[in-house]
Amino acid sequence: MLKGHSARIIDIPVFNAMNTGLRARLAEIITSISEPRTLKKGEVLYKKGAEDANTGAVLIEGTLVVESDDSSEIRVIAPDMLGEMLQFDTYGQRTATVKADGPATVLEFKWHDFIARVRDTPAIGQNDQVALKAALESYASKRLHQL
Repeated sequence: MLKGHSARIIDIPVFNAMNTGLRARLAEIITSISEPRTLKKGEVLYKKGAEDANTGAVLIEGTLVVESDDSSEIRVIAPDMLGEMLQFDTYGQRTATVKADGPATVLEFKWHDFIARVRDTPAIGQNDQVALKAALESYASKRLHQL
């Protein structure tokens, strides 16, 4: 079932600048370490200020709303990645609340599993790892500024 989600994962915006082979390998890693979760309208995926088990998620179907304290919000439409901001937060806390705008499906994963698998995959070299980290940092920064 998760294998069928690879095509959606390949198309998430944070991976857009990467070559097709690298995107396919990253999708394979995510599908191998993820658990699917179905969210109902209004159900919270992440709560601002919460500490969690260092999870990330790939939105496969539906729309999520990312909200900050000052009433600003952004809508995230599938496919997309969430939880990347936590990787660059010095306090290890969620920087926004994320909830389903309607029925949605996400693939949840542990960031430390993702990073370990990326490092342990011989076909993903040092340059690709550096590019991935830069892409995630840039994406997190862009999303933070949107809020």
